[in-house]
Amino acid sequence: MDSLWTNTSSSRQLLALACILIGISLVSAQPTKLPSHHNGLELQPSQAKRTEEQGRGFVVTCRIADGMKGSNLRWTQGGQEINAANGKRISLSKRPSDKPTSIVLIFDNVTTENAGVYTCSANIEGQPEEVHRTFDLSVYSGINYDNVKLSQSADIGSDYVMTCNVEGEPKPMVSWRRGTPIPSNGHEKFKVHAEGLTIRNVSRADEGQYDCDATQMVGDSTSNFKRKAISLVVNYPPEFQDKNAEIHYSFLGGEVNLTCQAEGEPQPEYDWGYYDGSFVDIPLTELKNREDFSDPSRTQLVKNMSDASQFRELVCRARNQLGTAEKIYRVIEVDQPAPPNFTFGKPSSHQIRIHVNPPEKQDGPLPTTGYRAVIRPKHFGAWENATVIDFQNGTVHILDSLFHNTEYDIKLASRNPVGLGQFSDVRTITTSAVSGAGAQSLTSFTALCILLAGILLTTGVSS
Repeated sequence: MDSLWTNTSSSRQLLALACILIGISLVSAQPTKLPSHHNGLELQPSQAKRTEEQGRGFVVTCRIADGMKGSNLRWTQGGQEINAANGKRISLSKRPSDKPTSIVLIFDNVTTENAGVYTCSANIEGQPEEVHRTFDLSVYSGINYDNVKLSQSADIGSDYVMTCNVEGEPKPMVSWRRGTPIPSNGHEKFKVHAEGLTIRNVSRADEGQYDCDATQMVGDSTSNFKRKAISLVVNYPPEFQDKNAEIHYSFLGGEVNLTCQAEGEPQPEYDWGYYDGSFVDIPLTELKNREDFSDPSRTQLVKNMSDASQFRELVCRARNQLGTAEKIYRVIEVDQPAPPNFTFGKPSSHQIRIHVNPPEKQDGPLPTTGYRAVIRPKHFGAWENATVIDFQNGTVHILDSLFHNTEYDIKLASRNPVGLGQFSDVRTITTSAVSGAGAQSLTSFTALCILLAGILLTTGVSS
């Protein structure tokens, strides 16, 4: 029995050893099993879903895992292999080029046409079937303000819809700000809706900057935000800050200078006429006596008052597409300033002192503001070449830097805000001679100049 047990025990040990060997051989005969997340191919980056903005560039690399061997490495999309011929702005880079172990998928300026599932495939040694790794590409069109009108205008008193046609895919959501957020509903001035922002009963206070905010949700984890300023200009009819008639004065043969400026949007255009209960065009016969100066904000009329009939009310008319405004200018005829009465003080060798006697009463409604003196040497000067000197208002005025012992003709005219009056009669006065000491000095200086001139002439002849 002991022998039998011993023999039986040995047999059992051999049988167990044989089973073990057979099991090892069976296991070694089976293909290598890899974890479910690793089939011999790797993607870098590894995410299975990728979201990109249109116009961007990026790369995805597919490589045979370290320690593995494989062949026929390639990218496909929609069942079609990607190559240089059908890349749609997609190119490939194989490394090494003859027997690549990695292949780079290069997207240049990606578009929505490139969206879809991309598959990297290869034959991996030890794998019974071809293995694959995929990623799903989503492409979105970012927030785009290209078709948004950044400067808009509205007529005063209207209900205006400010638009912000922002583009993108998925479609961005729009909100509005004016310093602070504008509520989407319940505001008495503004109403936010799909077409834009309605501004009720537009006033000039509504002019300025508004912000159009765009928010875009891309998938579950990506959001974009952009802001664009839109300016609003309010159109309104012309208006004058001072609507009262202006009073101007001129004398027959003088000029009148009128300036007209109105506010308005668009900028008003101007024209001038006479006022006879309504606007009357200025006769063509008077145009030769008129000059108009205009800039974008105002107009100026300079008119020669050559006829007494022109002393009447003129009107400046400002117009734009929303209306007209008029302003009256009343031109009143006054006499020219009378010539001043004046006397001379005792002259010196180089100065003449003029004493102006103001009139006992003021001529007309305009004050005298100054004087003009015209002076010439009597015996060797013409009035065309005479010296003109303007004085401010006062009683004593000095004419300086004159020749000594010289007879001068002088005439004066008064000035008021309208212009110069008639000149006085010509009066004559003689400057005094130079004093003895001064004359002697002058004689010595003259003799010295003659001596030097003689020396220079002599030297020139000798040379």
